[in-house]
Amino acid sequence: MKKLTGLLVLLFCGGVMCADLPDSKLGKDLTQIVAEARQKAKLRGQEDEKNYSQAEITACEELYQTWPKQSGKRNENMNERRTIAQNLLKRFPKSNRAGCIQLYLAQACTGREEINLYRQVIKNYSDCYYYDGVQVGAFARYRLGVALLAGGKKSEAERWFTELKVLYPEAIDHTGKLLSDRLSK
Repeated sequence: MKKLTGLLVLLFCGGVMCADLPDSKLGKDLTQIVAEARQKAKLRGQEDEKNYSQAEITACEELYQTWPKQSGKRNENMNERRTIAQNLLKRFPKSNRAGCIQLYLAQACTGREEINLYRQVIKNYSDCYYYDGVQVGAFARYRLGVALLAGGKKSEAERWFTELKVLYPEAIDHTGKLLSDRLSK
């Protein structure tokens, strides 16, 4: 709640300038940022031990790993993907991997469904991480902004991009680059 209040104050006071600082102003090099993100991912994964037995954590990871990784058309294997995501979300709703798979599902969808799933991810799983250090909530905000921009909703997209820069200035993508750098392209 404090983050949201701070964001609103920044937005209404026009104080978003801090989000537009160059990467060097973060005071860390990218290697350090990625290492810290991966450590946060590891810690978030360990939180699953509070809700699940080791056998359940293993079963969750095994189910997660069945997600089809091949590239291709977005709707390729959609029934299989939905089934995997629904099973994981039903069996392990508080797990770190629930956020990851819900974000995967959103990325596999299009249109209104894609946008609605990104919003659900942001609402329910912003604290989750992929183990490469990508924070689910930050990446969902980025992808939601991209989807909205593609749909002609520039002002709403910009709102999500601003929130991303303010709340997650050190968020990275799957290649280990800052998400904020992707916004300037």
